[in-house]
Amino acid sequence: MAGTVHLGQDFESIMWLNGNGANPTGLPSVPESVDTAIETKADGTFAWHVNPSSRPYMLERGEQAPYRLTATAGQLSATREVFIRRGEILDLGDVTVGAG
Repeated sequence: MAGTVHLGQDFESIMWLNGNGANPTGLPSVPESVDTAIETKADGTFAWHVNPSSRPYMLERGEQAPYRLTATAGQLSATREVFIRRGEILDLGDVTVGAG
């Protein structure tokens, strides 16, 4: 059955030098979000090229930020966190969507 896969993430982007507020706005960071989707094939498979889930400055600090992945088919859905690195091929395996 065909469905939809959403990737989302809410995060703060630091401003200027390490978010120290030394910029024209005086703000250390600004809130941002990503919400994008792709339709699956009739058999539920898909291939999707996306940006890494963590920004470069985070990786330099040893931090990671996951995407929120939600798969839906009809009225059913499943959500999980996924980390995607630069150049990585991520195989999600089988994702079972269901009620509750």
